[in-house]
Amino acid sequence: MGAQSAFDLENWNTENSPLGSNTIQTMIFDQNGALWIATDNGLFTKNGVDWTVYNTSNTDFPSNAIRSIAFDSANNPAVGFFDHGFSLYDGENWVLYNKDNSALPDNFVKFLKYDLNGALWISTTGGLVKKMNNDWTMWDSYNSIAWSNNFTKIVVDPTNNNKYVGSINGGFLVFIDDTLHSVEISYTHNISDNTIHDILIRPNGELWCASPSGGLQMRFGYNIWAWFNSENSALPSSSFNALIGTDLIYLSSHDQGLVIMDGDNFITINMNNSNLPTNYIVSVLLAEDEEVLWIATNSHGLFKLDLRTVSLSQNSSIENAFYPNPNDGILNFRTPVSEISIRNALGQIVYEYSGFDVNLIDIESLYHGLYWIEIDGMPSQKIIKR
Repeated sequence: MGAQSAFDLENWNTENSPLGSNTIQTMIFDQNGALWIATDNGLFTKNGVDWTVYNTSNTDFPSNAIRSIAFDSANNPAVGFFDHGFSLYDGENWVLYNKDNSALPDNFVKFLKYDLNGALWISTTGGLVKKMNNDWTMWDSYNSIAWSNNFTKIVVDPTNNNKYVGSINGGFLVFIDDTLHSVEISYTHNISDNTIHDILIRPNGELWCASPSGGLQMRFGYNIWAWFNSENSALPSSSFNALIGTDLIYLSSHDQGLVIMDGDNFITINMNNSNLPTNYIVSVLLAEDEEVLWIATNSHGLFKLDLRTVSLSQNSSIENAFYPNPNDGILNFRTPVSEISIRNALGQIVYEYSGFDVNLIDIESLYHGLYWIEIDGMPSQKIIKR
């Protein structure tokens, strides 16, 4: 894996394709499998070798600076703009909504998502909005328990229509159906970063979040969070922009390229071992067959990685001296240890061991929550008991 260009990715940019910009903001598949690409200079679709361009010269768009795309049940697109609100396509025409003609609180639309009832949820820098037909509902720090007016990713739980919403400096919002139930933030809920760029619901129900300085955050339940970053693990970065996946998780980082992980182990694909010309990955999108990963960069266009060429057989470990973390009861050590102490959030010792070398301990009796563990005099590390 140390050889130069061990991974060879296909690339589309302004020189070899119809792309109008090498700065790609986001990507999404429509219901027919076509790839839609939002850029700073128009909206583009790629369907096999065929491209379609949407911009102010051929479409009723107020701007070419696209930030988000979503599709309703009829496969009609909704397009969010950097500075002009959002447009809905009804099958024949584009209808524009902005601050002047609707209840939209701000014209910077960062994310769009349809829920299971067909309502459109809209993240802006001035509030979070739900549009259901002609009815509008808005949440911000003035009319709700939200800590911020600047919202990011919205995900919908496919089992119950609950929503989870990220924010800039306002933590993690939990909606029970359409009601804002709670806001989880570092001051009260032990999360490592109050800015959340992206959220992933894994098949087992875990919620994983990408953050710009707190690394990879994992929510296993109310007030039960764990996180991995470059300081407390072997992960190469603490700054992540987006994530996607099922069994394997694909993380786009701000400074270290692409990270592929399975929960315990990872590999990194970046400028050192591939033909990627930048380590700043904006977003990633996984094909339905999970054999292809699409990679959006901030300065060099679109890349395609054949995942059949990728293996975790040569990898690094996310965790350091012990695993798993979070933990259900049995804590395993990678090498035998003889001195162990565990402290709770108040600094009180709740578990202590000194004696012969051991490979594991039983901490099932500890309450759920966040602890600090010190092993053989090494610096203490965070551990979650769930």
